Amino acid sequence: MRYKSVLGLVAASALFSVVSLAQAPKQKAPASPTIEIPDELKSKAAIAAQQARANQPAEALASYTEILTAGPNLFTIAVERGKLYQQTKDHAKAIADFTTAINFRPMEYFEAYFRRCISYYEIGDHAKAIPDCSKAIEINPGAAE
Repeated sequence: MRYKSVLGLVAASALFSVVSLAQAPKQKAPASPTIEIPDELKSKAAIAAQQARANQPAEALASYTEILTAGPNLFTIAVERGKLYQQTKDHAKAIADFTTAINFRPMEYFEAYFRRCISYYEIGDHAKAIPDCSKAIEINPGAAE
């Protein structure tokens, strides 16, 4: 029983470290990977982003899903949809979208690792949250300060 308690403390410490990174003043961090969105999807992406900013998650999710159906390799769109799933507490779908992004750019995507860490933590899977938190810090060590 004591082992589970210690593992929980380690997971909580890792998560709080990463959460504090997100709340810390922004420093120069490695740029998020960029992709070129095809012209025919750019307006749809702009509409989806506007819906997300207007706190219309259902509409934004539908728009992002439509975009990903047309362009499944648009991993930055997958992260945006994952953020919305995370916001609506659908962590399993958020994890799937963050994993998609990580699979496209495993060594570059700080935000995907960070957000997947949070979703794993939220569902109580601390054993998977810790490596993602560690990877996020490894990719962006400046944020660890």
